[in-house]
Amino acid sequence: MKKNQIIVFAILILLVSFVSLLPSLSNGFVGGDDSNYVLKNPLIRDLSWRGVRNIFTSMHLGLYKPLTMLSFALEYHYFKLGPYTYHLTNLILHLLNALLVFWLILLVSRKAWVSFIVALLFGIHPMHVESVAWVSERKDVLYSLFFLSGIIAYIYSLRDKKRVYHYLTFFLFILTLLVKPMGLTFPFILLLCDYILYIKLDKDNLKSKAVFFITSGIFLGFTLIFASGYASRQPSFGFFDGIFIANYALLFYLAKIILPLKLCVLYPYPHKNGNLLPFIFLISPLFLLFLTSAVIFSRRYTRKIIFGSLFFLICVFPVIQLVPTGGYAIVADRYAYLSSIGIFYIIAEFIAWLYQNKSGKAPVIKALVIAGLAMAIVTLSFLSWNRCKVWRGPDAWFDDALKSYPSEIRERLRFYREKIGRNHGSPEDYNNLAVIYGELGSHETAISLCQKAIEINPNSPEAYNNLSAAYGFSKDFDKSIEFSQKSLALDPRFASAYNNLAVAYYYKQQYALAIQNIDTAIRLGFKADSAFLKELNKYRK
Repeated sequence: MKKNQIIVFAILILLVSFVSLLPSLSNGFVGGDDSNYVLKNPLIRDLSWRGVRNIFTSMHLGLYKPLTMLSFALEYHYFKLGPYTYHLTNLILHLLNALLVFWLILLVSRKAWVSFIVALLFGIHPMHVESVAWVSERKDVLYSLFFLSGIIAYIYSLRDKKRVYHYLTFFLFILTLLVKPMGLTFPFILLLCDYILYIKLDKDNLKSKAVFFITSGIFLGFTLIFASGYASRQPSFGFFDGIFIANYALLFYLAKIILPLKLCVLYPYPHKNGNLLPFIFLISPLFLLFLTSAVIFSRRYTRKIIFGSLFFLICVFPVIQLVPTGGYAIVADRYAYLSSIGIFYIIAEFIAWLYQNKSGKAPVIKALVIAGLAMAIVTLSFLSWNRCKVWRGPDAWFDDALKSYPSEIRERLRFYREKIGRNHGSPEDYNNLAVIYGELGSHETAISLCQKAIEINPNSPEAYNNLSAAYGFSKDFDKSIEFSQKSLALDPRFASAYNNLAVAYYYKQQYALAIQNIDTAIRLGFKADSAFLKELNKYRK
């Protein structure tokens, strides 16, 4: 490998990736998580020693991610709420990650061209736009920086046998965990590196990694305890549904990494036909079984496909919804940020194999490979450039989210928007519009609309109840309880308000109150979700 070639490749990776994601620098903040992480986050307002201590001793939305909060606190201290700085930081971190991917694959494959293709695909892929162009996803690009650096340090520790690299690996692993719990997968990737580098998996090898697995176990327990009030699958989906959802999620990420078309900011849970998931979910295990068999069969010829496949699987496993992660989305583009490296590696090795082994017999293949790769790079760059615009602000985000929903909901949304625009709207119009925004996961907008309905008619139990539901979906359970109680003060027999109380108390782990309120709701005629009732029944004495 020539040094000049590596430098040229690195410059090209930076240049093409930067141009592809340049429009993100013109974006503003998006509602929802941007409010929780930056705009309305008191944790980032104080960079004194006391403020930093608060950051490192506080949970945020049920998760411990102090370095993410600290990065926002530094930006707020020096630049306040100018979105350009926040977007620039995300973009710089992403460019650094692309270089780290290049470095990592260079160490693994010892092929400059393979490393270049993997890093370039990583830098320009449209699925990665969400992690870069959305300020709140700072945690993705920052944790990946430490994660990739840690793997590189580990490979150097294997090569040079210097203890300093081993200590550096562990230090970077800790930094990864302090950014995002997804770093828990790090020790498994170390084992995977041993596999691809033909390092013997013996007793001494496992002993050297014991501290990594023990640390992961501690952080996992810590995360499960404190995130229990925030992690929740949609109530009508049970454990066995989760198995099919997990299989579908793996296929979704694989398909979108290979062919990133029809991307969306929000992929909602599917509608069930009775108790059955859609057909694609039910047959997804069969597709996955076929792919798994093919990967295992490839072991006869190479370790590369197993390495890439397991890298993908290990990194994406925490978010395939086998264990609920909460929210409205069944899958999300951002979850493919780090895991996609494994698939890119398989693709790059396949391209290199075609170029080296087949082009000699048929020179036209060499031309087709180069032309196809160039076309793919241009297409992906173009798609990413356009995808950045989706994150300009709340309106662009919401318009993109609507693509995932039936036309009936879009028509209802248009109807109430136009009605309010014509005559300023009645409280019922604002309430109905709030319900639609809530269904679409835009809870901040739903809250604003409910408040407008209450401003027009402060004696509307429906408005207070909808406001309670919106706060509940935003995981602000104290406010959800407050507004449910206000709704019941106006209408003591409002069954839905009792249900909202039950849900809020459940997530606050006040199970006796949750049971009391759901029983009242049912007694008043409310049809409670069967999965939620089953969960509550565990806590009945």
